[in-house]
Amino acid sequence: MENLTLTPDYELDLSDLTRPVESVSPDFTLLDLVRIVFEAERRWPGIAAAFDMENIDAFYAEASGDRDADDDGDVHYLELYWSFDRDAETIKGARRRNRRRRKGTPRVPDVRESATRGEMPNIMSFHGVGKHWDDENICDDPENCQHHNLYGVWLTPLNNLAHLPIRMDTEAKVYPPFETWSLVRKAARRLGRLGRSLHRQWERKLSTPELTIDIKPTLHTFLSSVLWEMTFAGPHPDDRQAKSEELERSSEEVKEGKVKTIGLDELLDRLDDEIDADE
Repeated sequence: MENLTLTPDYELDLSDLTRPVESVSPDFTLLDLVRIVFEAERRWPGIAAAFDMENIDAFYAEASGDRDADDDGDVHYLELYWSFDRDAETIKGARRRNRRRRKGTPRVPDVRESATRGEMPNIMSFHGVGKHWDDENICDDPENCQHHNLYGVWLTPLNNLAHLPIRMDTEAKVYPPFETWSLVRKAARRLGRLGRSLHRQWERKLSTPELTIDIKPTLHTFLSSVLWEMTFAGPHPDDRQAKSEELERSSEEVKEGKVKTIGLDELLDRLDDEIDADE
């Protein structure tokens, strides 16, 4: 079975859904992907619902619209990629130490990423990639910095994303657990100037994957991964707009002091109290 290359003129064949996607044409855009599902729904009514996209007509209409005049254009392309999720494990004795600590002192971490257990989701992650960092103002180690911004796109109207090309990173990378990074940063701070040099060396080492596997997604996985992100706020574009307005309203209420906020440590302490009460 030959692998697929997605191009702007591709039309869905149901037998292709299990075929691996080898590559994506540089001019294949989000609008092309939405069109594939929209036209497939015309041929096989109900197939869009198999991708949890029962309102494909509404999403296609939105994607076909003109870009907003105030769209800043910071996102340059869209990217599918694999994301390995490590399991979380409890740090022995940490919860007891947090319960006994003096009031006002910070909590110690009570969970960490597992060094030995995790899973690869059956769909890919999807985000926007765009505007480059200004190294002189942000990055103090240009040779070892990420030179681009990553954007969540689940709240962005499709008419502002439809023109963007979709790229695919098929390398699934497993990096060292986050706790290792934290320990290196603590040690570097204690060592002063020498620590900064060692910190850069360790960051390069920790930025190197422990394991890399090339996984070509099937066409079904490719489509599902994008459509999952598009419907994250709900099954209709109106749901995304409502969620965006809700978040903006909540942000304004915080800025205006209309709601009371608490720190993370206090929140976790309250959760500990609830756990103790249940026990």
